[in-house]
Amino acid sequence: MQRIDSEGRVTDAFNTPPDVPDAYMPGELNAYWVGKLPFPYRLSIWIDVKDGVEHTLIYGMRFKEEELLQRIAAEASYESGALVIPSGLKSEIDRAGGWVQLLDETGAEIASYGRPETAPDRFTPQEMALRYMYPDRYGARIDYRFDPAAKRTWIVTVPEPGAAGPPGQMQALPPEMRALLLGGGGLLLSAVLVYMLLSFAYARSFVAPLLHMADWLRSLARGIYAEPAGRQGHPVSRNRRGRLKRRFRLFGELLSSLANLSATLRQNDIRRRRDEQMREEWIAGVSHDLKTPLSSIRGYAHMLEAEAYEWTREEVREFSGVIRRKAEYLDNLINDLNLTYRLRGGGRLPGTETADLNLFLAEAVARTAAHPAFRPGSAAFRPSRDPVRAAIYGPWLQRIVDNLVANALLHNPPGTRVDVALEKLPGGGFAIAFRDDGNGMDEETASKLFERYYRGTDTESSPEGSGLGMAITKALVEAMGGAIDVATAPGEGTTIRLVFPAGGKPAEAEPPAYGPNEPDMEPSGTS
Repeated sequence: MQRIDSEGRVTDAFNTPPDVPDAYMPGELNAYWVGKLPFPYRLSIWIDVKDGVEHTLIYGMRFKEEELLQRIAAEASYESGALVIPSGLKSEIDRAGGWVQLLDETGAEIASYGRPETAPDRFTPQEMALRYMYPDRYGARIDYRFDPAAKRTWIVTVPEPGAAGPPGQMQALPPEMRALLLGGGGLLLSAVLVYMLLSFAYARSFVAPLLHMADWLRSLARGIYAEPAGRQGHPVSRNRRGRLKRRFRLFGELLSSLANLSATLRQNDIRRRRDEQMREEWIAGVSHDLKTPLSSIRGYAHMLEAEAYEWTREEVREFSGVIRRKAEYLDNLINDLNLTYRLRGGGRLPGTETADLNLFLAEAVARTAAHPAFRPGSAAFRPSRDPVRAAIYGPWLQRIVDNLVANALLHNPPGTRVDVALEKLPGGGFAIAFRDDGNGMDEETASKLFERYYRGTDTESSPEGSGLGMAITKALVEAMGGAIDVATAPGEGTTIRLVFPAGGKPAEAEPPAYGPNEPDMEPSGTS
């Protein structure tokens, strides 16, 4: 390859053989190019102007068939109906994979050397011209020389490298179509490979997390409240450090929601099982509490009904008193059940009245402590230094005092003392603390103190009671807009503190129907 300037001088060259000139006159270059002057190479010329500079490139090639043809013309001959070719030249023809043909004046083959069966043995002027100008269509290059004296034509043919069909035959597909098919096929194959890679990446980044979440949901439906784990026992979406894997980060919020849902369902399942167990225990306890008084009522009724014995007036009065007390106990039990469920269901708070809490609580504690079951002086009230006035519903607050004082005295050793203290809170509101010096409670008992179905393990106290007193107390406090808290430890007594903040909105609850303000004699396992 050569680059020449506008005067024909070569300015740059690459792989140029020594028999090529380094300068061209205008007519000389054109004569070489169009074949008016002999030149050892076939020439292609490219001329273009870039950035105001004219560039002329000359590209020359020497083809094997031309070299062979020159040697054939110089060394070969036709004698006695056969071609005479020197052995050295034959070796050159064989190494090139070519063949030699000699044609008569009609284009028919007279003799040949090395011609394959697929190559033609007759040529028309048109076919020879096409084969010479478009060798890629036939998979072979030809060069020819016409001998005017003998009216014969020498042809040398060399196969094109990479030809798809048999040498010398027209190709099934034109080179343009073959290049188009190869390019299109390569492009299609590349597109398929890219699509497969993108599909794999998409499946890894999107489909796999979605399938994992669907599997997680199926596990939740089967009652397995945990993220499915991999082979190593770790959750599939997290690495060993507990962090989300990269392909799951896009779905971080969904995975967090699923984790929260799993935790909630797990807690609900634990709570449901615990509630079922407590409900069964409570039903068994309530059934026992119902059967005991009913057995007494049934027994005394049979005694009064019996004709075999005439009871005195005093005996009938004694039997009637027992029946009345047992019936009242059943009535209180039913009222407690009704109250706790009505409070749980919500509704409207009964009408309130503004009262002096120092005075009200002093009377309420004295009324509770006067119960025959309690030792005199076992409960005392310590008023607030500052006046405390608040809107309260008296029967509910009295019931709260009754339940908390009775619970502390009935479920502790004899001699236990309960102190009730009123405190005015900064900024408004008030707190009531019930402190006893009894045995205290362990953590498990304290955590279940206000559950409706829980009955403690205090076997020395009275077996009477519905097991609802402390649950009712908590519900009444919350319905009045307050909160209840317990501080206790075994051997250190118990403090139950009620806090009613200023402006606290009472929960709306329907006025409950309950019986006389009797303290609940329930063995709830408290202090």
